[in-house]
Amino acid sequence: MIAISYRREDSLPVAGRVYDRLEQRFGKDNVFMDFDSIRPGFDFRDQIKETIEKSKVVVVLIGPHWLGEQTDGSRRIDDPNDFVRVEVVSALKRGIPVIPVLINDTHMPKPETLPPDMQAVAFRHALPLDTGLDFRQHADRLTAAIQGATTIHRSSKLHKRKFLRTVTWVSSVSVFIAVMIEAFLFRSPSGFSDPATSAEFNTVSPQADTNRWSYRYKDDTTHDGNYTLLPAYTHTRNFTVPIGVWNRNDNEIPHVGLNLSGNSTYTGGGGVFTWPNGALVMHPGRNELVVLSWLSPEQRRVWIRCSFTSINRNGGNGIKWSVDQNATPLKSGQYGYFGKSGWIIMDSIPVNAGDRINFIVDPNGDYQYDSTQVRAYISYHPWLIGPAFPVGLVLFIGFTVIIGMIAMTVWWIKNDQAR
Repeated sequence: MIAISYRREDSLPVAGRVYDRLEQRFGKDNVFMDFDSIRPGFDFRDQIKETIEKSKVVVVLIGPHWLGEQTDGSRRIDDPNDFVRVEVVSALKRGIPVIPVLINDTHMPKPETLPPDMQAVAFRHALPLDTGLDFRQHADRLTAAIQGATTIHRSSKLHKRKFLRTVTWVSSVSVFIAVMIEAFLFRSPSGFSDPATSAEFNTVSPQADTNRWSYRYKDDTTHDGNYTLLPAYTHTRNFTVPIGVWNRNDNEIPHVGLNLSGNSTYTGGGGVFTWPNGALVMHPGRNELVVLSWLSPEQRRVWIRCSFTSINRNGGNGIKWSVDQNATPLKSGQYGYFGKSGWIIMDSIPVNAGDRINFIVDPNGDYQYDSTQVRAYISYHPWLIGPAFPVGLVLFIGFTVIIGMIAMTVWWIKNDQAR
């Protein structure tokens, strides 16, 4: 829309002629002149601003009495509620093209003669408009200027929309990628802490309460989280190569064996079984638990992968297994001899500094033939946004940001098109 701003007592006749020429060129629905035809009962300032909001360019007709000089020496232009002032200031604030048109021999007012919020109009390139013989030529020049101004303004807004869309989508994609990396890192089994390859586990490092991983036992089958370190008794009766073994005492059970000598064999339970390099074998005692324990060094979330596999083929009633956090069971189960649990997966478990994740083998009554291969992995990577956020919440936040960005883009485009 093209809006024509004028003062009635200054330039009403010429405003009508300009309106007719612009209407012929741009159409009746695209030219607005009667700012002061205000609906009764409404604030005229709001209605003027609404009209300016819909306009792409404002033509300001400036005649010899545009400032609105009064007989008492005052000027209407100095009144903040003056129609013309509200029109021009609203257009300047919106940043749309404002074209001053100087009627006949009228000069552009000097900036210092205008109110501060209007002084910018004095620096806008003005066009002359002769109401005599040159009217047609000057009106054609005004029409061409309006056409050029609206084209440049549309191009500027188009570039702005493209820029906003680019920023929006780059931000959205960045958030999405960050969220996916966040989720992937902590759901991927790579980078897990494995007791079999931990530097804390070898045949010369002693057991200690401060070790990240440790072998423990309980002299009954109560899961109370209070488990005693297994001493480092070494026995070779069941092993064909030197191997790290931790027993309660010389009776060998409960015990934990760690193979750090390559593929080996384990004799017991009615047969000879292959023992893979780095594998743990845990055996409970008579009504005694055997425990692989992991100590959390700080508050974080951990991802757990573990499995329990019987390596006895000669009978027995199987075992019970459990994964506890301190004294609280996370998962548990049981199987018969030569059975296995399969992979047990627990994601995003919150732990505090000093908490323990305990992998427990219970004799299930009869402790004979209960040799169990245990595999346990715990992952804990630094979080991008802090350890207190679970993956589900991170994903929710990420997708909420993306949806918000899309909604903002649509809103910007629709509002720019409406203007």
